[in-house]
Parts: sequence; structure tokens; C-alpha cells
Amino acid sequence: MKTTVHILHWVGGIAGLVVLVLGLFIWITGMSPTMLQIVHALFGLIFVLALLTLGIIAVLNRGTRLLGAVSLVYAPLVPVFGIIQMTLLIGDLHWLIRTAHLLVGLGALVLFGTTGMRYLRLKQTASKGSRQPQLV
Repeated sequence: MKTTVHILHWVGGIAGLVVLVLGLFIWITGMSPTMLQIVHALFGLIFVLALLTLGIIAVLNRGTRLLGAVSLVYAPLVPVFGIIQMTLLIGDLHWLIRTAHLLVGLGALVLFGTTGMRYLRLKQTASKGSRQPQLV
């Protein structure tokens, strides 16, 4: 399971970084070609699925249950907010919605990284503890 989480952590981290860079590129340049938005959404979906999977794994293990539960609740909020953001505060104040979407995404990245690292650190500590000889 530790290898699965390690691979999942890499895949989710790369997908999250791509989503962040594409989102910032779309926002800063003002360009919004449909293909770019589709790629942004696709990598966002990969990231959210990685967050959900990591959340499920974390809920099933002692020491990461709270982070896993928060991940399971937080993960669906990211794509829902991403989908409806274009309909919120149309006009001069839309930058507030874009900023909120960026902060929600950054929060998901931090939660993903924290949950993954906490799980891997706990598993590493558990495996080191079981290898040490015990005195009877």
C-alpha cells in the first residue's frame, strides 16, 4: 500500500502542478481557448481523483483518519466550484471568484501533500519500529 500511495502522491502532485500552471496561464494571459480549458479540467479531474483515492486510503489507517475525512469532503468541492465559477459575479468583480477558485485549488494541493506525506511518514516509522530487535 505504501508503494501505491507513493505513486499516487507523484501522479497527483504532477497533475496538481499542471492544473495550477494552466489555470494561472489562462488567468494572466486572458486567453481561454476551449482546448486549454479542457486540458485544465482533465488534469483537475486526475488531481481530484488522486485526492479522493488518497483520502480513502488515509481514512482506513490510524493516524491519518482526520486528514482522510477532510480530503473526502473537500475533493468534490474543487470541481464543483471550478464548473460554476464562470457563472458567479460576472463583470468587474469576477476576479474575486477567480481568486477564491485559486485558493480552493491551493488548499487542495496542500491537503493532498500533507495527507500523503503524513501517511508515508507513519508507514516509514512503523516499518522501522518493527525491524528493531526486541528484548524479551
